[in-house]
Amino acid sequence: MSLEKKSHDFWKKMPIDFNNTNSNKEIVKLEENNTYTNISLKLPGKLSWYNINLNDKSDMDDLVIFLNNNYHEKNSNIKFVFTNELLKWLLNYDNRNQELAIGIKYEANLVGCIFGMIRKLNLKNKLITGSETNLLCLSKNIRNLNIAPIMIQELTRRTNYILSINHSIYTTDLILPNIISTTNYLYRFVNIRKMIDLHFISKTLENELGYDKIKEYYHYTKTNIKGTIKDLNLLTEDQLKDCCNKLNKNILNLSLGYYFDIELFKHTFLNPIINCWVIFNKGKITDMISCYNQKSKLANNKLINNCNLFYYFNNKNSLEKLVSIVIKYSIKNNIDRVKVLNIMDYNNLKNFNFDEGLVKINYYIYNWYSKNIDKQHISYFVF
Repeated sequence: MSLEKKSHDFWKKMPIDFNNTNSNKEIVKLEENNTYTNISLKLPGKLSWYNINLNDKSDMDDLVIFLNNNYHEKNSNIKFVFTNELLKWLLNYDNRNQELAIGIKYEANLVGCIFGMIRKLNLKNKLITGSETNLLCLSKNIRNLNIAPIMIQELTRRTNYILSINHSIYTTDLILPNIISTTNYLYRFVNIRKMIDLHFISKTLENELGYDKIKEYYHYTKTNIKGTIKDLNLLTEDQLKDCCNKLNKNILNLSLGYYFDIELFKHTFLNPIINCWVIFNKGKITDMISCYNQKSKLANNKLINNCNLFYYFNNKNSLEKLVSIVIKYSIKNNIDRVKVLNIMDYNNLKNFNFDEGLVKINYYIYNWYSKNIDKQHISYFVF
């Protein structure tokens, strides 16, 4: 039996519209998934479930080591580099996430993990409390045991039974039933010499055009910002609420994305991981742009410093001008490349000296059917 056939047999049991029976409708809530049981699924052999404590330093240290050894960027030999600080930002914003922090151990060793992250989702102007499935990872020594489906079902069981939540969103580079959207990444190189030495930029191109010409191309920015740039950390409580409301207004104009209450907004944007700038024009907030830094490791153990473009809204300034703030920051702060998921209007950056990546990332939801959503109408960022 092929892997694809096994995969489809598994997904037929999940709450998705496997046969596309609702294709004439815009969105449809499907039948609730019936996994209300307090009994955990059985793991093969001597493997056992382990509840990862998001507030325990020892557990988080073990998780960082495990992910750094085993978690690869999608369809790539490049590995993410995780830190305790990064995982705390990503996972530890809602107490309910602790119930969905699932590990697998063999004896005393962590060999697998999967996380559910509670989110309020905007799906075509319907606000849905759901979960995001993320950081599914297995040690290479047990990847032939077909454990991933068991992990997904166990996460679904806990989400249903413990939290009474029946909706979820997930992304993968795999082709599974009921894709609702597909996108990729965009990249702009900043540390030109390093990117040439690591073969991200062709040496032949340098020989043909010259180093200075390539640097001029990738370091080009747009200036003349309309208004005054301020760091988000300098805003008052009322200004933070105004910024949160403006971001949500932008999100609600799109078809799929997170929805922020003020506490999630503060957790997401007021921390050491994120850089966030707002533009004031005539005393009012008109624009916002954010980014976060994260390292990647190549097969030769060389590190790449990434700056990831993140949420924004713009009313007075073009997106290119806002992104120019991030590019200038990256040039000054030892960043090797700027990258962004090709969603919202970031798609327009292909005309702003960004290169398009080849890896496809597919969006899925369960317990809902939705017609295909154009990537420009998505404000849902993937880690």
